[in-house]
Amino acid sequence: MTAASLLSSPEIYPLMTTLWRTLAAFIASLLLAIVFALVGQINPLCKAVIKDLMSFVIRIPSIASISFFVLLCGTGALTIYLSVMTVVIPVACLGILGIYEKINPGMTTINRVYRVPFVRQAFYLYLPTLFGSFHAIFILSYSLTFKALIMAEFLGGLSGLGYGLMLRRETLDLNQLSAYILLIALAGLFSQSVLERCARWLTRHYAPI
Repeated sequence: MTAASLLSSPEIYPLMTTLWRTLAAFIASLLLAIVFALVGQINPLCKAVIKDLMSFVIRIPSIASISFFVLLCGTGALTIYLSVMTVVIPVACLGILGIYEKINPGMTTINRVYRVPFVRQAFYLYLPTLFGSFHAIFILSYSLTFKALIMAEFLGGLSGLGYGLMLRRETLDLNQLSAYILLIALAGLFSQSVLERCARWLTRHYAPI
């Protein structure tokens, strides 16, 4: 009942703020991860550097990166976005690189022999291959984005569900705190189910035959 009352009160605005931030951070992280993975296909040196860099960043605990950005940028939206993207990009990039490693070596050899421009390879080989196995990375990346964003709002935000959870923790009102946790879980479940439908549509229409 408390959770339902939150949905019919001004608390709906933090919910919308969090969902919007999650979507924006998710899309930005995914696009940058795809760009990094594509750059890694230019030559083996680029791939090795990107894999080593992402493997290093992925080992940094989320709370450490959030604390660093709070010290660097202060509390607010910029800190939230930077913290979340630092967590999500390495996971998505390494997953995409793993997909590209399964491409038939003969296809890349033919492209190299005939000197096919890399942009053409990206649009006709790498991106279609990505859509063919994208669903798992898509869902994992969004789930990680939502969790990291709630933590970033909790530690370094001035609005959103994570910030609201922090305020309710200070008051120690068990009803309000439990309702807010339920609201966060339902928001994550609903938004992920919507995005799963979008991911299925994308893979059905753009995956290679």
